[in-house]
Amino acid sequence: MTVQAWGPDRELESHKGVRDTFPFCGYIDGAEHRAIRAAQLKRFVDFAAVNCSFWPGHPSPLSASQLNFYHLNEHLILPATLDHRCSGVELVTKTRQDAVVFVSHWWGDKLEDFAHCIDHYTTAKGFKQEVFYWIFAFAHRQHMSRSFHPEAPEASFLAALSLAETFLLMLGSDDKRWNVFSRTWCLFEVGKAVELKKVLDFAVHPPNVLVETFFDQVGQMEKKTPRSETRSVAMRENPFPVKVIEPGLQLDIEESQTSNKEDYDRILQNVAGFEPSHMPEPGDVRTSQENFRKFNCRLRAEMALAMWYQVVQQSLPDPKRLARAILADDSRTTLNKNFSHSKFSDYHLAQLAAALPSNLRHLQLSFWCGQIGTPGIRALSKSLSQLKHLETLMLDCQMCSQIGQTGVDALGLCLPATITVLRLNFHAANLRNINGLAKGISNLKNLRALSIDVGGIENMDHRQVGTLAESFPPRLMNLHLGLRGCPYFTSSGVQLLVLSLPAEMSMLSLNFSVCDQINNDAVRWLAFKMPCLLKVLWIDLSDCVQVDDTSAILLLQRLPPTLKGVKIKLTGTRVSQPIQRAGRKLETIRRLLESQERKPGLLGLRQKSPMRSAGTTNTIDMAEFKFASSTYASQTHFAQPMEQYRAAASACAKPCAGSSIRFLLSVTQRSQGSENAKNSKGLLAMSKADSVTNTSNRRCKTAPAAWKKDSVKRCATCF
Repeated sequence: MTVQAWGPDRELESHKGVRDTFPFCGYIDGAEHRAIRAAQLKRFVDFAAVNCSFWPGHPSPLSASQLNFYHLNEHLILPATLDHRCSGVELVTKTRQDAVVFVSHWWGDKLEDFAHCIDHYTTAKGFKQEVFYWIFAFAHRQHMSRSFHPEAPEASFLAALSLAETFLLMLGSDDKRWNVFSRTWCLFEVGKAVELKKVLDFAVHPPNVLVETFFDQVGQMEKKTPRSETRSVAMRENPFPVKVIEPGLQLDIEESQTSNKEDYDRILQNVAGFEPSHMPEPGDVRTSQENFRKFNCRLRAEMALAMWYQVVQQSLPDPKRLARAILADDSRTTLNKNFSHSKFSDYHLAQLAAALPSNLRHLQLSFWCGQIGTPGIRALSKSLSQLKHLETLMLDCQMCSQIGQTGVDALGLCLPATITVLRLNFHAANLRNINGLAKGISNLKNLRALSIDVGGIENMDHRQVGTLAESFPPRLMNLHLGLRGCPYFTSSGVQLLVLSLPAEMSMLSLNFSVCDQINNDAVRWLAFKMPCLLKVLWIDLSDCVQVDDTSAILLLQRLPPTLKGVKIKLTGTRVSQPIQRAGRKLETIRRLLESQERKPGLLGLRQKSPMRSAGTTNTIDMAEFKFASSTYASQTHFAQPMEQYRAAASACAKPCAGSSIRFLLSVTQRSQGSENAKNSKGLLAMSKADSVTNTSNRRCKTAPAAWKKDSVKRCATCF
């Protein structure tokens, strides 16, 4: 990367029109803000293609197909930037252009091929906005210094790499594909990108790209059609030539080359972990060799992970070779890979499981393919039990219908006790129960975030959910539970779930959509027993046809006041449209409650919501308890002051209170003192005598049918 400065005495006649074509626009502070647009890059490429035949210093006239960055820099960028000692980008704009994609390439690559790869990459990634590419030749002010220091804090490429979102490695043309892995600067840039955890993308000519879709910012926006971006990426990556990346499995930083020996020495000193001013000491060689080995293994493992998807898709016999490259990276702590919509099978999963480094702390794998089954999950479980430092485990096995009971049980029993974040997706798996998984979760005492998706499983009922709920650690903070489309999951399961939620939980996400047996009782349980310290709440009740306004209103009214974000989906239910729209976010819910305070009677809401007032009153609003069982009481009883009931109790002429009245009295007496409590005992005694002769009226009429046989059980009304 070290270049020779252009002096006035070397200015040639052929460069006369360069400054006229590219006039100085203005200085831009910070090299990381001097990225270039694809259209601006095309201006330089087109000018070079037209005028390169007049450039002197070559045995034969240059053609557009022969141009590389060495030619472009010598005959165009250096003479154009000499007068103002600026960068190439400052010849086409004076506004800041922050780096989005950092491009690493060998200067010997053909300029025409480079431009075609940039255009193809822009199209393939599908950027929603215009993207800026950071290219050293155009961003660096080459007249300001004769060499580049890789460790200096003002180093232009380090600042740009930190700012960029994606790292693009240009592999060049097929006839020169080995050069990029033999260049010291390219390897050093890739190493820094891996250290900063940047997304690694690859491009090769003829134009083709290989992008890491697991962290693709476009793939993260899949909302309308889940995994649609993954499928499209899988199709466009299918013909990518894996042989182009194969030389990366043997890369060696010590055997690489640079155009300047001084750059080579400084980069190796940086990789070895020494300061620029460090003086050699005994023992430095051993330290340097160990750091070189770690550097090489880290980059080889990244190349192996980048190749694995294509190796599976093209049925190449290289999984063991890739597994050895990953296993050799003993300093790796994070492994993330997406194999969705591929031919990934149990054999490949077993090879990957055997390659997991022992120091791994974060593991994230996504499969979403029908060839993963019980043998592969059991092989992965066996390897997981050996990871003594694992903190985060995320497995997306959605639509893997071949995963059976024994595989999930083995996974639950082999979960490392050090896990703090666990995310498992077994949607539509072939499971009978999740008892083994629940037992494994109960052993995770340090678990803080849990996400379980077992939707689409017919055997998932309230008993299974109750077993899972009992396994929740007491210090659990975040919970997501997906039960979409479970036909036998009932309101009883919601009761067992909410009664087991830790009191200090801050985020709760529940997906009960398309659960036909979810009714108003389930929503009331959520309303009355929701953790009071929640910060984020997301509930999906879509297509639960038994839910109506009665319970939905109560849920909105009883949301905890600590909430910062809420979304309650009620589409496909019997809930009215105004309430459905209000449940989409917290602001609309508050607006609805405020409008009710100004206009009493709207939608049957109470005049004062629990979110806005506390305590009890002597007059009870019927709208709050309109779902309560009316044994002896009519609606007029609820509107009367409590003193009338106490007078009736003192008369003792006739029992006049049912279960709902007893509940209301208990609420009121907690704030009235011991004297009222004494009066209520007489009333409860009369009610007990009345219940002997009126057992049928005493039972809760809103409870599920299974409870009506047992008069002891109560619904949400009868806490």
